[in-house]
Amino acid sequence: MFTIDHNTFQTPNPDRGTEQTGHLPPVTDSDATQRVNVGTGTIYPPQRRTASKTAANRQHPNANNTGRRKKGNGNQKEKIIIFVLLGVALILLIGVIIAARILMRNPADDGLIHNNVFAAGVNLGGMNEDEAKKALTDATKDTYSKLDMTVQILENSVLLSPKDTGAKLDIDGVVAAALSSKNSGTISILPYLNLNTDYIRGIVDELGNQYSSMLTQGNIKLEGTKPAEPMDNYDTNTAYQSLVIYVGTPEYGLNTDALYDQIMDAYDINLFQVVAQCSVIAPDPLNLEIYYQDIYCAPKDASLDTETYEVTKEVYGYGFDLTKATEAIAAAQYGQTISIPIYFIKPDITAEMLTADLFRDELAEFSTSILVGNKDNNSITELRKNLQLACDAIHNQIIEAGESFSFSQATGQPSFGKGYEEVEIYVGTELKKVIGGGISQVATTLYNCALLSDLTIVERHAHTYAPDYVSPGLDAMIAWGSADMIFTNTTDYPIRIEAEIIEDRVVVRLIGTDNNDYYVAIDTEVVEHRPITLHQTMVQGNGYLEGDVLVEGITGYDVIVYRNLHEKETNRELSSSVLTYGSYDKRNQVVVSIYVPAPDSEDPTEPATGTSADTT
Repeated sequence: MFTIDHNTFQTPNPDRGTEQTGHLPPVTDSDATQRVNVGTGTIYPPQRRTASKTAANRQHPNANNTGRRKKGNGNQKEKIIIFVLLGVALILLIGVIIAARILMRNPADDGLIHNNVFAAGVNLGGMNEDEAKKALTDATKDTYSKLDMTVQILENSVLLSPKDTGAKLDIDGVVAAALSSKNSGTISILPYLNLNTDYIRGIVDELGNQYSSMLTQGNIKLEGTKPAEPMDNYDTNTAYQSLVIYVGTPEYGLNTDALYDQIMDAYDINLFQVVAQCSVIAPDPLNLEIYYQDIYCAPKDASLDTETYEVTKEVYGYGFDLTKATEAIAAAQYGQTISIPIYFIKPDITAEMLTADLFRDELAEFSTSILVGNKDNNSITELRKNLQLACDAIHNQIIEAGESFSFSQATGQPSFGKGYEEVEIYVGTELKKVIGGGISQVATTLYNCALLSDLTIVERHAHTYAPDYVSPGLDAMIAWGSADMIFTNTTDYPIRIEAEIIEDRVVVRLIGTDNNDYYVAIDTEVVEHRPITLHQTMVQGNGYLEGDVLVEGITGYDVIVYRNLHEKETNRELSSSVLTYGSYDKRNQVVVSIYVPAPDSEDPTEPATGTSADTT
């Protein structure tokens, strides 16, 4: 026979560790023979006692009885085998019964909790009272009285604080119930858990009211009036119209009884997260695209013609930001009404922006008198006409940054077909009538503007005689095909020429962008005068008197022109340099000394016929 010590069996317990002592769980009879070790030694069948040989000989003295004894010995061996087998079977049966009783033994018989008895999520099976209390304390010391019960409903969460629920577990009561349990299973701890169920029920009912609305569809309305006429000053901060959007409400289906039971069940197993089952039927999506297409008008940028520099004004747009409006609806709460403002939309590029740095500054202005040096009133009309045509030819001409401007190219060759008149001027040292005569005065006025604007002079020619409408050294002579006035726009912006006749003066302005911190002053220094010499001559012809001037005298000069730079803020001179050296011939004055009438002869002082070969 063998004995089994019930206290030496050990089984892994997930809640207590592999070293925890406890009873094996119940097993079936088929497992008993595998779990019980009946010993390792050899089992011999019991031996039946027989008579001694002497006695046998006395009992059977006849030798002829040997055969009968052999037969008797065979029967005896069979009986011995039967007895052995019966003994082995009996031993096995006794072992199975003992093992079954051990395995099926209730730990409660030893003062322990029945196998697989759970409470608050802890397996208390096989534990004694102290062990069970410790296990429950360890499992719940940071839960019931410290953790919030989180109730998740759709995207919202509600927290049930232990301060409000009063959650506190009676561990002694739970352990007592576990010790008295006769079966495996889970013990409800709710009878031993202090909870303010009225508070919990109130929260659940409140959630039921919140999540029990009926379905209402959203809608969109356009309110306000858009200004009918284009505005001189668009206000992009005032919403003249708006879309008023009602988001709508969904239909909720929250079963408050089921949610309350979920919360209680979670408390029962020491869990603190509940996800409520709530059906939702959402309102139909709102389609802003239709309103957007109907309302929205895209802004148009201003544009600039790079040849004429004429600006096409911008056009303001009107509408709302579809992306932001869609995001606002998505962020709105159900049942909320929101307003989407509709504004005028400023273009990215306006005419003001395009022209902010274009033609903003007057770089220079210069003027010359038409009357100075022109004493023949009969020629003033023709001269003024020629000057006006030349001004018209260069007026509003645009010179791009880095581009050169040619006066002759801008005016073209003067001709009667263009409206030019013959005017008597000096061509070299000869006085001639020239088509377009006098337009050098416009070129001279423009030349001085270019100097004052600090532009680069490419080509310029002085007259033979110094004209008296400008200081010596500052004139520019034009002769079609041989002499031109050309300068280059060395600024970073385009320049526009403005040229006109104002009263009796030729006025030219250069309009551009001045980013310089200095200005230019032009000074002239006459280093030599060549005075006029008076010559007298005898004239035969009608209409002359002694002393009449036949040829006006013109003083000759040698002159130096200086370019001086001055600081704008202080007028302090920054630098001075020689711009040009000039030399002008003198012309002697001729007067009538003796007058001899000659009625039949041609007046020698009659002007020659005009020519268009040269223009001065």
